[in-house]
Amino acid sequence: MLKHSAGRWVFVSEQALEGFLSEHLEELGLTLLQRQYVAVEDRSDLLAVDESGALVILELKNVEDSGIVAQLTRYYSTVIQERPHSGRVDYSLPVRLIAIAPGFRRQNFVDRKYSRLDFVFLRHSIEENATGLTLHLTDVDGGQADVLIPVEGEYARPDPAAEISNRILKGIV
Repeated sequence: MLKHSAGRWVFVSEQALEGFLSEHLEELGLTLLQRQYVAVEDRSDLLAVDESGALVILELKNVEDSGIVAQLTRYYSTVIQERPHSGRVDYSLPVRLIAIAPGFRRQNFVDRKYSRLDFVFLRHSIEENATGLTLHLTDVDGGQADVLIPVEGEYARPDPAAEISNRILKGIV
């Protein structure tokens, strides 16, 4: 579900973003393997596989987070040791690490620059046009084409609780 906040549309929670993206990974050329993979003390949002069989670890944020590179690094370390879904993943291929957030902080770019791992940063935003709402994923480095995913069904409806909160804050109710 979505809410309208500070003049823009956003997912009501990281779980809502995760649910939406898990249903639309094919738009990124990926197939979902698992949501919320738990290993040791960490929980990665999405594990997927690409067309070549390479594992893809996706970390999703509904707000900017300076620790997203460190999180993905820990997930990578654990997954390489545990090798989940080995029947569907070719572990001889490099693991892809994708961070999806509404924006990235300077710390994210510094951490990525000095890491030995390869990270892709995708900025997400929801745009409204004449045909409805669209999730827009943009590679901050321009390395891949933008991905546009129509927001439909339950996700396109505003969250009633968020709408009431907005009205209370504005003194309408």
